[in-house]
Amino acid sequence: NAFNNSGTLSKTTTTNASVTASSGFHNTGQVNVSAGTLNLSAAGSDSGTYNVASASVLQLSSGTRNFNSASNITGSGLLHISSGTANFNTGSGLGIAGTGSLTVSGGNVNFNSAAVTLSNPFTLSGGVVSGSADITISGQATFSGGAELSGTGTLTTQNNTSLSANVLYLGRTWNNTGTVTMSGDGRMGLRSGAVVNNSGSWNLDGTNTNPLFSNDGSNAFNNSGTLSKTTTTNASVTASSGF
Repeated sequence: NAFNNSGTLSKTTTTNASVTASSGFHNTGQVNVSAGTLNLSAAGSDSGTYNVASASVLQLSSGTRNFNSASNITGSGLLHISSGTANFNTGSGLGIAGTGSLTVSGGNVNFNSAAVTLSNPFTLSGGVVSGSADITISGQATFSGGAELSGTGTLTTQNNTSLSANVLYLGRTWNNTGTVTMSGDGRMGLRSGAVVNNSGSWNLDGTNTNPLFSNDGSNAFNNSGTLSKTTTTNASVTASSGF
């Protein structure tokens, strides 16, 4: 079974609601999330628009969803990707990145469209964020749990970034011009040609004895800013192509 929306679907109550369809939920029209959480537990192919109002949530929790040309997610609410695969393909938009918030707690998110700028809080607590698009985080970022940042595009962080992930695997170039603080048991593994270019501040405030380590492949940490170690715990930094 399938649900094909070429008109307008609106969610107006605070009660959370899930949509499931074995052959997918496909949006070529307009979906409005005005209150509560709308959970799409279905695959789909979209060229329409989702608008997520303030204090509302659009959640993607199952299947593979392709956001194709002319599709867009707008509004000042939250886009939460908890499972499945979300592909933002060429010509797709992510307006909510500038006016709302994004949380990835599981699944796979592939940004293969134009460059993405996340202006408001971005939380990565699980899953994989990948793709060919450059990602700039001008707002605050929180990396916790176990997750991966990979792909051919660059990651640029310009504000405060908290890294308390048990293991955050980095497989792309990360340019930091803001402040990164590694706390608790947080650590980051460099893999698959990862390069960190720190021209801002990078604080090793955690208790892990291997906060930055080489996981596989050729990788490097280039520091032209300030790297500070503030705890009494001994810490090792390893990078196959050097620090």
